[in-house]
Amino acid sequence: MISFANYRNLNRCLNYAMSRNALAVNFSPPEAAEFRGESYKSSCQILACPEIIENNLVNDSAYDYYTFYKNLSEEFTCVKSVGVYRLFKEKSNYIQAINTCMSLNGDLAQVQSDVLTNSLGTLISGKIKNWTKIAFIGLDDYWSKKGNFITSFGNRLNCYKYRAWAPGHPRLNKRKHCVVLDGNKTWKIVGCRDRLPFLCEIYPYLPLKSDKSKDCSTFNDMGWFFLCVGLI
Repeated sequence: MISFANYRNLNRCLNYAMSRNALAVNFSPPEAAEFRGESYKSSCQILACPEIIENNLVNDSAYDYYTFYKNLSEEFTCVKSVGVYRLFKEKSNYIQAINTCMSLNGDLAQVQSDVLTNSLGTLISGKIKNWTKIAFIGLDDYWSKKGNFITSFGNRLNCYKYRAWAPGHPRLNKRKHCVVLDGNKTWKIVGCRDRLPFLCEIYPYLPLKSDKSKDCSTFNDMGWFFLCVGLI
């Protein structure tokens, strides 16, 4: 749990959660206050990670659980207050890696900040046991002018101040256009046809503006997925 507060209104709780980089929330509506007990007086509990395996959620009369993510499993990893990722150790080329990530409602991971590079470099170092410890991430100049690197969100790297190039990189090489992140938390240029592990960043689900139903498997107006169960 990152933090907690008391709100009678769900949207105010969710706004607070987003301001604290939360990835999930437990909210206790006013009518459930009598069930909270002495140990959990706050109505709004801010969580750094969603529950990866939904079967681990505990039924709780006091709290409803909200998350931007659904259909997660033990193959996914949460980096606290950063996002949800899946590292594929099975080797693919860059285009195959992008297609695999997109099939999971994601893309190759972004790394254009110290928080992202350091936390994801640690993830790669811990998950890949061989000596290379590298994985494709969402940065390349494959479709653009050489040296004009583009992120997986379509933004130019020049828009950001942060860099983590390894010594000697980026090398201007006609055959190398794609970027990997290594366990030393640095970026390196490699060939896009190289077959390597890759790291997917899973997108949060967006609001369904046309869905006004009260079914539990739906979203509220702010895009949070509602699972109808609580988590203590």
